[in-house]
Amino acid sequence: MSTSGSPPPGTFEEPPAELTPHTARGFSTTSPDYDRSVAANLRGARRLVASLPDDEYRRVLDVGCGTGLATMEVLARFPTVSEVVGVDPSDGMLAELREKLASKSGLEIELQKVPAEEMRLEPETFDLAISTMVFHWLPDRRAVATAMAKALKPGGVFAALAPSAGADREFFQIVSELDPPAPVEWLDAERLYIVDPAEFEQVIEGSGLEIEDMWVEERVRRVSPEEFLARMRAVATHVFLRTPGYDQEMLEDAWERTAAGIASRAAAAGAFRYHFNKVFVIARRAA
Repeated sequence: MSTSGSPPPGTFEEPPAELTPHTARGFSTTSPDYDRSVAANLRGARRLVASLPDDEYRRVLDVGCGTGLATMEVLARFPTVSEVVGVDPSDGMLAELREKLASKSGLEIELQKVPAEEMRLEPETFDLAISTMVFHWLPDRRAVATAMAKALKPGGVFAALAPSAGADREFFQIVSELDPPAPVEWLDAERLYIVDPAEFEQVIEGSGLEIEDMWVEERVRRVSPEEFLARMRAVATHVFLRTPGYDQEMLEDAWERTAAGIASRAAAAGAFRYHFNKVFVIARRAA
């Protein structure tokens, strides 16, 4: 893939802010199939929650809560939770979470349908602030991390995971080789929507949090082309099939040619083999 126009190494460049409403619409469209298509995201949320320090968490903030993969894992591990505040700009995703929480008697629930940058939080009121597979979509990552840090009580815990450098590189290679070329936004997606661990560390520490644990998983998965494409539709339809400014027929044609490239690789190898790397962070607000 060409790197022309890419920022120099170590430079942090954020996704374009104008994609936020478009992102919300994309996730609303795919929300009914989201959980089924992203089983690996559930396993990641489970590993993050399993790594949380033992504590009696009572008030929990889930930023970019989506269908509640992290929220439900927190509730399963920590019966002390009495209040959950979920933030997500997608109607469809919040509807899925609301349905899951309907059976949780005695739990106080607040769902804010706003972008993370616009969430309304009282300072120093949460025991835990968590975010899973969200930071890569945020136009201003440091602002959101800082808002989460300020919302935590002194000593409160911050936890996050995001796609890390090298994730989906096989997919992006196929996209880069399309002829006629794919939309420039598709080519930029690898640079803009993957989180570099060193940059993420700077974001977290710059928000006033103290990192206690940080690690990167490098995983190689083998799935059918259909499984891989279902996941991409669930998590990135707004990038690959609803890119602003492009004719829908052209987008669908580029998607079909990408799908053909994935199918060709899978036929040669017996499955589509791809990397999916994640960066995990556990931090605290200073006591």
